[in-house]
Amino acid sequence: MHGPGKIVADLAVAVALGGDCLADVAMLRARPELSGPVASDPVVSRLVTRLAGDAPRALKAIRAARAAARQRAWDLAGDTAPGAGGGLVTVDIDATIVTSCSDKEQAMPTWKKTYGHHPLAAFADHGPQGSGEPLAIMLRAGNASSNTASDHIEATRLALAQLPRHLRRRVLIRASSTVDVVSYDVFVDLTGEGDTFCSRTELGFRCRRDGASVFADLQVVGVRRMILNGEDLPSRDLHGDGRLELPRLGDENTLNVEAEFSYAQEGGGLYRVADSGDGTACVYSKGIEARAPRIFCCFDQPDLRAPMNVAVRAPAGWCCRANFPSVARPLDGEGGVWRFAPTSPLAPYLFALCAGPEQGTVLAAESDRGQRVPLTVWAPLAVGDLLPAELFLGLVRQPLRYYEAALGVRYPYPKCDLVFVPAYPALAFSAPGLITFQERLLEPSETRPLLYLASVMAHELAHAWVGGLVDMRYDRDMWFQEALATYISRCALSETQSGSAPWSAATSPSLPDHAYANDAAALCQLEELIGRPAVMSGLASLMKHHAHRTITIDDLARSWSRASGRDLRRWATETLIPATRPGGHEQAR
Repeated sequence: MHGPGKIVADLAVAVALGGDCLADVAMLRARPELSGPVASDPVVSRLVTRLAGDAPRALKAIRAARAAARQRAWDLAGDTAPGAGGGLVTVDIDATIVTSCSDKEQAMPTWKKTYGHHPLAAFADHGPQGSGEPLAIMLRAGNASSNTASDHIEATRLALAQLPRHLRRRVLIRASSTVDVVSYDVFVDLTGEGDTFCSRTELGFRCRRDGASVFADLQVVGVRRMILNGEDLPSRDLHGDGRLELPRLGDENTLNVEAEFSYAQEGGGLYRVADSGDGTACVYSKGIEARAPRIFCCFDQPDLRAPMNVAVRAPAGWCCRANFPSVARPLDGEGGVWRFAPTSPLAPYLFALCAGPEQGTVLAAESDRGQRVPLTVWAPLAVGDLLPAELFLGLVRQPLRYYEAALGVRYPYPKCDLVFVPAYPALAFSAPGLITFQERLLEPSETRPLLYLASVMAHELAHAWVGGLVDMRYDRDMWFQEALATYISRCALSETQSGSAPWSAATSPSLPDHAYANDAAALCQLEELIGRPAVMSGLASLMKHHAHRTITIDDLARSWSRASGRDLRRWATETLIPATRPGGHEQAR
């Protein structure tokens, strides 16, 4: 007698060895010393027929058996198994091509100009020293899309069903991006009339799957031209939800888009604000995810970073500031094009631009490590009694020096502009090289103590490292970016503002980052476990290794584990990856 489980296991091994039909179990039958007794072809055929009579039930049982076997195998693997020590199980989902020499079921022409199938597979990642362990493979027609959401959801469901039950809530699903962005060339024209502006983007990118289709992000009033690899794109390729379809991609691709955009009224995008007295205006960006496409065409994902070449046409008498320093500008008082140095790799939502009447104060500061960081305080429309620029420069110099010393990582950008604008839709936003604030912070106030202003400056400058130099890869982890900025900025305050106690019950509610204090408390707990030097050392190591890239909470846990000599994966899972995050409100970036 041959047990059904043994027969199914033999079939699985035969497939793994390259078999493509039931009769290929003969490979195992020929080596009984390895496989033991193997059922005959008629017995195998009868079992498969019986299982096919109630396929859903049979498949559910097989998946449960595989999950049980996997748990036993991973238990034996100990610390080298996925999810060991309370860590996450990373599941990679990706499609591949399987060619067919005959007209099999679902065989179709593929995007690689072959004939066969386009299955979607899920693998458990065993880290850099291992390989992917197959969890599930969906057989799909050869012409199936690489980006079908329903297929990815189904592949995820099948993969989870074959994991040990106690690990199914500790899973990170990772779907590989189809594109790698090489560069952005962005030209913004601010000289038009009315409520719109024009921008022109040349976007260079690579595609990992020849012939694939992907979507760029674009939210416009009207399109002037859209050209992909020298061919005009029809207007129907721009969908109403702001997705621009890019079909039949090659290895190297160039997208050119010129379009009209609306100035923003709320949320994020590019704002134009006029002074109520004389009508003088200024323009500034507010960068948050899903709003960069209101300014230029892009792939709006934090992990799709690329250098940006930015140019701006501005009216006469205006000054322009962007993420990196200007390298060419019109003659004083004249209108024309401002050009800026190429940036380090940035996510689209970190694009920053401010333009308006040219006035302000430019001063220089020396960091503790001898690096010259030009600091600029600029308020294009501010009038009246204002706090001195030197006050704000001092409140930036202090945390700047602290972060460089504590993290051992220099300020990562060639300048730091502090721009104060009217009607800014948040307290502040820190983009690389340019921090934008509400103009009211310049006004003297008896209800706004010095520690409040120091907290704003320290928090926003912290984002040069946390959010700028490294960024969280996944939307669900963005809360922790603010927690990190709050933690290290309050560390800076306690060291640089004599007598301050930013974590005290009396002080914390009065600070502008109080909304993030509960989240940042997790890092205070970590500090109690491993000490502040290890917390900072772990962050420093991560920033050096992942500079200008994105990270995950799992990356942080591993880095802190190395810095402290303690395995912190379980702590990170229990503390930093709860099922839900409490709601909060935006006060600053």
